[in-house]
Amino acid sequence: MEDGFNKQDLSVVEASFTQDYVRHGYGGPSAHSLAEHIESLKAYHSALSNARFEIQQMVSDGDSVAVRYILRGTHTGT
Repeated sequence: MEDGFNKQDLSVVEASFTQDYVRHGYGGPSAHSLAEHIESLKAYHSALSNARFEIQQMVSDGDSVAVRYILRGTHTGT
């Protein structure tokens, strides 16, 4: 997942999630599908020329996963 985001290979990200993926509470808008999540990742790459995603911790319980991560980059876009 990190590698896919960091190399802007969103096919890796797409292969890591189910179509009914839901994202909550990272400080921005929620995503209610994998397609919405992919679009938000594209927006990050558009806004942050050198975006780097680093997973700090991942915890799972059944079909739920919580991820603590750091996203770094220089804002150069929209």
